[in-house]
Amino acid sequence: LAQAASLNPDVVLAISSGEGGLAAQVSASPAWAGTPAVAGGRVHEADASLFLRSPGPRAAEALEVLVRLLFPGR
Repeated sequence: LAQAASLNPDVVLAISSGEGGLAAQVSASPAWAGTPAVAGGRVHEADASLFLRSPGPRAAEALEVLVRLLFPGR
């Protein structure tokens, strides 16, 4: 996870199949504190069921979620 912070991302999309909380862990991590994603409040948790399963009827919903998170205000 710390190695990913070195990429200095503008947005982080945390997808976990457990209880979640990965976005909060990233936001609270000192390794991520200086990244544009954390500084700009653009660390998001996404519903794993939309992204970790085979494409299906919810593919359009997953795309809408991505657009909303990556391009707010559009």
